[in-house]
Amino acid sequence: MSDLRPNKLTDVESLAGFFDIALADELPEEVSAQETAGMIIAGRYLLKSLLGGGGAGNVWLAEQTQPVRREVAVKIIRPGLGTGVLSGRFIREYQVLARLEHPNIAGVFDAGELPDGRTYFVMEMVAGDAITTWCRQQETPLRARLEIFAQACFAVQHAHQKGILHRDLKPSNVMVTLLDGKPVVKIIDFGIAKALAGDLPPTLDMTLNGVVLGTPRYMSPEQAGLTGQDVDTRTDVYALGVLLYELLTGTTPIQVADEKNAPLPDLLQQVRQTEIELPSRRVARLDSTHLFRAKELRGELDWIVLKALQKDREQRYAPALTLAEEIHRYLRDEPVLAGPPGTGYQVKKWLTRHRSTALSAAAVLGALSAGVATTWWALERMEQQRLETQRLRLAEQNQAELAEQVSAQLGELLASARKHVEAGMNTQALRRLADECAASLSRFRNQPRTEQRLVEQLALLYTALQEPGRSLPWFQRQWELTAQLEGENSEAALLSLYNIAWRATAQNQAERAVPMLKQVLAGFEKLPGGLEARPVRSLSVRRELARALSRTGHHEEAITLMASVVRQKNFVRPDEAALWLRDQAEMLRLGGRPTESATALRQSLALIPDDAAHSSLRAYVLASLATTTSQPADHESALAASLARLKHLETEVGARDPRLLNALLNHAVLACKVPGCPGGEEAARRALNIAQSAGHESLLADAWIMVSETLRVQRRIPESEDAIRQGLAEAGPVQTEPWRELEMHRRLGDLLAARRNFEEAWEEYQIAFKDWLTHPAAGRPPEKERLIFTSIIAFWEKLAKVGSPMADPTQLEVWRARLREWECRRAPAHVMN
Repeated sequence: MSDLRPNKLTDVESLAGFFDIALADELPEEVSAQETAGMIIAGRYLLKSLLGGGGAGNVWLAEQTQPVRREVAVKIIRPGLGTGVLSGRFIREYQVLARLEHPNIAGVFDAGELPDGRTYFVMEMVAGDAITTWCRQQETPLRARLEIFAQACFAVQHAHQKGILHRDLKPSNVMVTLLDGKPVVKIIDFGIAKALAGDLPPTLDMTLNGVVLGTPRYMSPEQAGLTGQDVDTRTDVYALGVLLYELLTGTTPIQVADEKNAPLPDLLQQVRQTEIELPSRRVARLDSTHLFRAKELRGELDWIVLKALQKDREQRYAPALTLAEEIHRYLRDEPVLAGPPGTGYQVKKWLTRHRSTALSAAAVLGALSAGVATTWWALERMEQQRLETQRLRLAEQNQAELAEQVSAQLGELLASARKHVEAGMNTQALRRLADECAASLSRFRNQPRTEQRLVEQLALLYTALQEPGRSLPWFQRQWELTAQLEGENSEAALLSLYNIAWRATAQNQAERAVPMLKQVLAGFEKLPGGLEARPVRSLSVRRELARALSRTGHHEEAITLMASVVRQKNFVRPDEAALWLRDQAEMLRLGGRPTESATALRQSLALIPDDAAHSSLRAYVLASLATTTSQPADHESALAASLARLKHLETEVGARDPRLLNALLNHAVLACKVPGCPGGEEAARRALNIAQSAGHESLLADAWIMVSETLRVQRRIPESEDAIRQGLAEAGPVQTEPWRELEMHRRLGDLLAARRNFEEAWEEYQIAFKDWLTHPAAGRPPEKERLIFTSIIAFWEKLAKVGSPMADPTQLEVWRARLREWECRRAPAHVMN
């Protein structure tokens, strides 16, 4: 923070707006009863003067005494608000700010708890004025205002990439301070920021229906709708558009004579319905002493502002970075995206940037005006060619710059995704930003090398976000581009194809993986040195081929191939050998050789060190052994190993890591195989809590299904049914894979049938079956596809058994025939042993 301090540092009235708070003399008397000037917080923050207070907290100017001496702002929760919604919003403010690290966002230095249990946090002291006030007082020229405004756009972009939406951008929250004599933007007060789609833990992610969080004149139309559910990053883009409008005209698009006393519904209706007046027209109606003239704003600045302020958010700039780039294009006299695409406009911009060249050409042409007409025609044609060359060069330059910006954004999103996942935080916002990037990559179709780099980054981003199904098409695109650039039989293209194949097998698309893996092996044979020159890679490819063959029903071929691979593999570590033996055992089990499978699994167990570091692998192999033998003792051993794995993961990765979530789900599955389901429900509900915090729709559906299953095996059918209904309500309307939602409907049908609610059960079965075989089901285990048939056949059998009026022998035979038809169509791929 700069030592340069403007004179207004001690002006309480201006500082009150910094934190969206009331003046000190408007606070209740009890505010100052808890803290007073001279009081020391946490042994190092000396309170100096009360700047103001709001509904959640009081803000003090304080001096930090150690480990460094500086002035800071300390926000302390108000007395009597130790719990509840306002307390939650206060705590949220710290958690949000602590995740933002950007030169144009006010930083958070520290946080803690007072002896009475109230929370405080320590923020950077922003010494400056609201952006509009600063520009007005400094009589800042137009271009300088735009450069300052672009800083705000970059700061908002950073917050969005961290999954944070501000929701209350306005001049008093966009400050300008001096740093080394230069104006620097500082965005403050994320106190009502909404972590997109619940990016913070559910207990802290509070949007109260019917409560307006924001300032009406700066709200987007969707934010003014009061639902709080239809808000995304483009809401902040709209607020930036209002801010830009005010910087250019001195007024906001929505003008209210007495905003403080105006009815709130009327204000919100104006936001949603009032057409925006062009900035240039607004200025033309203002006093002639206004800093800017209408003609300075007419055209491109009008276009930029109106695009940012579109009522339809699909028409706005997205993301905020695009608005900053648009401002920079204007400042460089380059064509803006919001401008008309005609040639005349492009030529005009070229002439503006090359005024001296144009004038020189005009002088030459004037001297030659008495010359022959053909000379004029030749010069005109040369100028057209020059303009076209310039246009193409500019387009290439802009595309290259855009590619670098997209690449940088994807890189930052990837880093944020890894941090979010490791911390167990919500990733919905990041997935939406990834989708926005994915939608924009088509613009690079004519630049294969650039597109290749970007699609790889996007694929890795989806992988980090635990979206393997959504990453696979982008890995596919990367292979297509690599084959185009390097050759289909190049080693780079073959490795890219292998990457797709093993991921496809993991997504239960083994039929797709088999020909790919065979193509990779054939390609390796043609490379210099053949398979012998790359033994490790070739053995890995053959192992994956064996796994894919096994999952497509080619059991004997898979078993023979895997046996050969294991014999040739030179294992360096015992745990690696154990994992390959486990894969071999799986193929033996699927091939109808359970005794040999169990022997291989016991050999695998003997190789695994019996320590905490290998608890996950040990639990994995023991679970496979329990599945193979179906012996109660093996299930109990697997459950005990799984419990040890959970304890190790809790220590190593924390209580909210997705690896722990998956381990809890697996533990619940094992518990369901042991009488009484010991610990199963607890594990499933812990997994559910993590999934809800993470906001990952597919994991959320899996967790609800597992909660329901643990209740079902305990014969708590009404509770199991209620859990499935909750899962459908919470995970169904969002972006979970469709097959998971259909699976919940099938399970609900089973539970309703168990309670003899046959009519409603049949409705659920029909919902499930409607898209069961036609809807994309990437990730669904093959053996689960047949469950819809077995459930419905059991349903009709039960109707006949209990003598229900709905019983219909014809329907029973129809569904038995459908199952036989499905088995013939899918065999041998999905006939599981």
